[in-house]
Amino acid sequence: MFNRVIAIIFVLFSYSCASVSTMPEVSQEDLDRTGANISKALDINVVELNPGIFSDPAKNESAGIWPELRRAESRLFADNLKTSFEDTKRFGDVNIVSSDKFLSDVIITGKIVESNGEDLILQISATDSTGQKFINNKQYSHRTNEYFFRDLRNKDKDPFHPVYNSIVLDVMKYLQLQDLDKIQKTTELRFANDLNSDYFADALVKNRRNTYELNFIPDENDATFIKAKNVKIQDNIFKREMQETYDVFLEGLEEGYAQWRKAAFSASKERREAEARANAAVVAGILIGLAGAAASANSVDGYDYNYGQDLAGSVAMAAGAALIYQSTQDRAEANRLSDTIDEISKSFDGEVAPKVIEFEKLNKKNFAR
Repeated sequence: MFNRVIAIIFVLFSYSCASVSTMPEVSQEDLDRTGANISKALDINVVELNPGIFSDPAKNESAGIWPELRRAESRLFADNLKTSFEDTKRFGDVNIVSSDKFLSDVIITGKIVESNGEDLILQISATDSTGQKFINNKQYSHRTNEYFFRDLRNKDKDPFHPVYNSIVLDVMKYLQLQDLDKIQKTTELRFANDLNSDYFADALVKNRRNTYELNFIPDENDATFIKAKNVKIQDNIFKREMQETYDVFLEGLEEGYAQWRKAAFSASKERREAEARANAAVVAGILIGLAGAAASANSVDGYDYNYGQDLAGSVAMAAGAALIYQSTQDRAEANRLSDTIDEISKSFDGEVAPKVIEFEKLNKKNFAR
């Protein structure tokens, strides 16, 4: 009986300590090998991530979400993803944009599901200009550890780079199998149609699934088509200018955010471990207590009394009670650490709020679409 209880406890403890699903490390060789099969440098738009904020402030507080911090992260994580695309040297213009209304060969959108310093979970979608959604709300997650921060070689490296590299690799795997000329031409014609829908109305056919098929391609010397392509070049310049605004905003965040992340990582890790101990202790306490009660109850068989079994049962019940008490202590520690994370996040949220508000006003004034 006791052996069976111990086995159950072990399984439950292992489950309670289960980690966030971590992305496998994507090596530079993986990126280079896959990227070598991409024959054209397509343009990428990375849309500011949805910060995953509730409209009800009480829900944000309950979920440990600090709105201005999350709004800052929505741009920071988009910039990290942009950098990962650029580092491959397999793409053309890679830009952060404020809306998916900006056209590009590939558009990346997403949402922050979890960000607490230790864990990052992003929900990502990717669509090419033909309307084909080839990544559909896929979750990319990673749990970092103290060894990452101890390694001096990681000084300028983001602890969640496996998330960004995994997204880039998935985009590459898709593109290496596609007709990239078709994607680029579709981008040009969608842009041209937005400028002059009467002239280019028949160039593309939009299907019921909101995908586009090439119907005819204007002559390269067509004056109206040349004008449309020149305007597209100006649009790319406009998006590059937008990047300067993002760069200034993000540079002002780097030091404070790095300090927050380091402090939040330690508190988040300790809280998770305290919660795991509390969960395991309460389950173990109940099971051992029940086993002890059963042993004591079975110590009397007719006129026979098994003192050893009764004593073992009593000891087991006492041990179970001790474990349940220990679980309350661990739960209290987890709650204390939750308060610590809130205090750290509240401080940084207040610090970053004016910068986020000013950035959004500037972006809305100069780059809204």
